[in-house]
This record gives sequence, structure tokens and C-alpha cells, in this order.
Amino acid sequence: MSAAEEAPVPLTVENAVEIAVHELPRYVGLGSLAKVELGIRVEEVFPPRGEQTAWRITLSHLVAGTEKPKHPALAAFDGTFRTPPPLERVYRVFEIDALTGEILRMRLRDDP
Repeated sequence: MSAAEEAPVPLTVENAVEIAVHELPRYVGLGSLAKVELGIRVEEVFPPRGEQTAWRITLSHLVAGTEKPKHPALAAFDGTFRTPPPLERVYRVFEIDALTGEILRMRLRDDP
């Protein structure tokens, strides 16, 4: 078997995580990793097993929270005590082909 005909080497966990982190901004709708808010974390990593041929990697990152409606009596204090809504953690699950490194799918995960 020549070098060109050798079977492809499966991705290591480090490679698979690196691909997911690198591609995260594209799926968030931003141009570069620098524009994603701080706080990117690797939450879960599931290696390919049996029939499954993809790494499943869950990443989380922080985004600006949404302001919740206030009681009308509390709305009077907005000018004095206004604070931005807290950051919220968003979870994204990437499935990455273990041989090619191609991202097969990305989905949002509702809860931690």
C-alpha cells in the first residue's frame, strides 16, 4: 500500500475540539473568534464509537442576556438603578467527522 493509498488517520480529541472552537464564530454569525464573547468552554466530548463515525463536542459561550419585563412600579427606578441584563451561557453541540474533520451538523442545546 503506497503512502497515497493509506487509510486516513482519525482525528484526535485535541484536533476535533480545535475544529469546533475555530468554527464556532461562523455558527454564531460572527466573523472571527475574537468577536465571540469571553467564556468559551468545552462542556462535553463524546468520541466516535461503534457505528457512530463522528466526534460529538459540546461548547458553551456567553452572550448578552435579554432584559426581562419589569413590574410597572420597578420601571420607575430604571434611570437610577439600571443595570445591563446578566450574561447567559449558550450551548452548541458540534458533530465532526472523525476522518475528514468536516462539521456534519451543529445544534443548540436547550439546557446545561
